[in-house]
Parts: sequence; C-alpha cells; structure tokens
Amino acid sequence: MAEALPEDRTDPAKAGRVVAAHGSVVDLHERRIGEYLFALMTEAAIESIASETAARFATMSAAHETVSDKVDELRQEARQARQSEIATELLDPVTGADAQLGDSR
Repeated sequence: MAEALPEDRTDPAKAGRVVAAHGSVVDLHERRIGEYLFALMTEAAIESIASETAARFATMSAAHETVSDKVDELRQEARQARQSEIATELLDPVTGADAQLGDSR
C-alpha cells in the first residue's frame, strides 16, 4: 500500500500538500471520492433491501393473522353444525315418541 509522504515544506506553493509515494494528490483524491461513492451506493442498496424485507415480513404477518382468523371462524362454524346435528339426532326419538303418543290419544 502506498504510504503518504509530506512534500517539501520549504516551498510555499507546496506547503501542506501530501502526496502518495506512488501517485499524485489528484489520483489519491479521485480514489477516495470513488470509494466514498461506492460506500454511499452500498449503503443505499442495503437500506433498500432491508426496507423490502420489512415490508414483506409485515405483509406475511398480516396474511398469517388473516388465515388464523379464518381457521378459527371455520372451526366455530363446524362446532355449531355438529352441535345442531347432535341436537337433531337427540330430538328425533323424542319427536317420534310424541307423535306416537299424540296419535294414540
């Protein structure tokens, strides 16, 4: 890796400048700008993926809740239908007996 070295500080025009051992200040600056832009783009992509994942999770959670509610509703309907069927089966002999008693009176 190139090491940054200070230039000759006796020349007022060059004072305060740092030059890479194997490149100019402009090259170093351009590389840093490129790395910075790459980091910004990477951060934006990661935030986009995270946002999409959160939206999918929320949608799937809502769908799961809807399905669970529907299953509960269907189970309740099945219980009510079964109770009605049992009540009908229990009342059939009573109704038949009442009918026979009513005919013989």
